[in-house]
Amino acid sequence: MKRDVVDKLAGEMFERDHPGRPWRPEFVKRGSGPDAQVNPATEEERERYTKLAEEKLPEQELKDDGDPA
Repeated sequence: MKRDVVDKLAGEMFERDHPGRPWRPEFVKRGSGPDAQVNPATEEERERYTKLAEEKLPEQELKDDGDPA
């Protein structure tokens, strides 16, 4: 759960900062034209935005259901 919450927030932050670039490489659309998406987040960008998301979320939201974080 913690990873999902962090990844979702990191993806939202990345896509807000980089319109038209997908957070996950598997969401890249092939083709050309205005709807074509290329250049997904790099590994370095994913690490940086994941770290930012972890810092932004309050600690209580990061805890799993009864499992130590």
